[in-house]
Amino acid sequence: MSNKLPLSFEQLYLTYSPRVYRWAYRLLHHHETAEEVTQETFLRAWRYLGNFDPAKGAISSWLYRITVQVTSEQAGYRKVRLTTVSLDNLPWELHGPAAADPQTRYARRAHQVAAALGTFAHNEQIALALRASGYREVEIARHVGKTPRTVRTWLSLGRTHLLQAMEGER
Repeated sequence: MSNKLPLSFEQLYLTYSPRVYRWAYRLLHHHETAEEVTQETFLRAWRYLGNFDPAKGAISSWLYRITVQVTSEQAGYRKVRLTTVSLDNLPWELHGPAAADPQTRYARRAHQVAAALGTFAHNEQIALALRASGYREVEIARHVGKTPRTVRTWLSLGRTHLLQAMEGER
C-alpha cells in the first residue's frame, strides 16, 4: 500500500478496513468487538489524519498502532472468552519436519488455536498475531513501541505456550 494520504474517508476505509478488522479479530477473538474496534479505529484515524507523517512510516503501520490502542482501551476486552475446547481428540503423532513447527502443525485447527491464544498474556497475543500476519520482529517492535529483543521474548513465550496448549501440557 502507498503512504499517500487518502482523499476521502471512504477511500481510507475501503482500502484498509479488512486489514484493521483482521488485526482486531486476532487480538480479541470476538467478531462484534472486532467490528467495534475497527469502527473506532477509523473514526480516530480520520480525526487525526492531519497528524500522520508519511516520512515516519506507512499508513498501515499508523493504523495498526491505533488499532492496538483502541483494542487495549476496549472496555472488558480481556473478559472476552471463547468456549473451552477439549484437546483430547488432537492427534499426537508428527508426520514430517513441518509438523513439528507449532505455527503450522495445527493450521487446520484454527478454533483450538484461537481458544489457546485467548488464555495467553496480551503481549504474546499481539506478537503472535502480527508475526502470523507477516510482520518481522523489527516491524512488530516498532508497532508496539518495544525493542526487537522484547518482541523475540514475547514470540518465544507465545510459541512455547501455544505448543504446550496444543499438546495438552498447559
